[in-house]
Amino acid sequence: MVRFVLPALILIATGMALPVAALAGNPAGAAASNTTLGVGGSTLTGPGVDATETCEIVAPPPSSLDTPSKYNQAIGSKSIADPVSAQVRSKAMSPVTDAIRRLEATGRFGPGQASPTAAACVFQTLDIWAREGSLTQMRSEDANLSRDRFMVSITALIADLDPKGDSLSRHDDVRRWLAAISMQTMRFYDIEAGPISRRNNHRYWAGLSVGQTGVLLKDHRMIDWARSSLETGLCQIDGSGFLPLEVDRAAKAFDYHLYAYVALGSLDRLLGPSEPGRCSEALLRLGDLVRNGIRSDVAFERRTGVRQDKPGRDNLLKARRLLQDRLSPGAGSEF
Repeated sequence: MVRFVLPALILIATGMALPVAALAGNPAGAAASNTTLGVGGSTLTGPGVDATETCEIVAPPPSSLDTPSKYNQAIGSKSIADPVSAQVRSKAMSPVTDAIRRLEATGRFGPGQASPTAAACVFQTLDIWAREGSLTQMRSEDANLSRDRFMVSITALIADLDPKGDSLSRHDDVRRWLAAISMQTMRFYDIEAGPISRRNNHRYWAGLSVGQTGVLLKDHRMIDWARSSLETGLCQIDGSGFLPLEVDRAAKAFDYHLYAYVALGSLDRLLGPSEPGRCSEALLRLGDLVRNGIRSDVAFERRTGVRQDKPGRDNLLKARRLLQDRLSPGAGSEF
């Protein structure tokens, strides 16, 4: 299965230290443990905690987002950023991206490991996010398209801390919150999104978001929608491995192929290969194209007719990890 990694938060306005037992939902509170959580990352000690740990408290991200596209809309490739729009978008997104990055730090206290204390902090935090309705009111197309990556990150952390869903089953507010956002996502792409966004990389990331939530909630409708999203992408891959809608990104075609490959490859690992005849073999062609592109992007330059921009480091690293996993199954992945 695809491995998820991501962040979580907690808001305690009074600055009062809370017992970890209370964070875990234990009504016995401090009587059950002398481990305490303090605002700003106080030291945690107590039964079951072998090392000194801290739990940072971070305010929840906003419920509403209204962001513009960062790209110059007069350019058909949507690959040239408009400086003013990009700055406005970045400022609006920063509370969300900062919160998620800090949530990841809360949930992980070392490479590949998380403590019971970390899980307690994360789930109590997500209870607050859910009650606050974080990320439930997307006021623009760009906000809807951007939320998918945020939710991939959040559900990744949940799965990493709670692979069997035992803790999540005790947090009904979080379950309802995740389900509501997935329902909004499916509706947006099925009814409201533009014809390109319904079929390009945005849909694949939406599929991964909904798919990860569906696996956590054991919701077959979400899993089926994620499968449809995977097949929507795979069945567009041509005989040479290109995704035509990402080729249209001109100088950013290679970067967007990396981005799309991470989403489709992660979805394939999450859900398992598509049925024979449902384009399941196409992912191999895309993977070969991307692997060769990492060595030399000449194929993308020839296909688009323009020199390729340097790809984003995040896209490059995650694509490499997925490619390595393909060569060495079971090696693990950041997704």
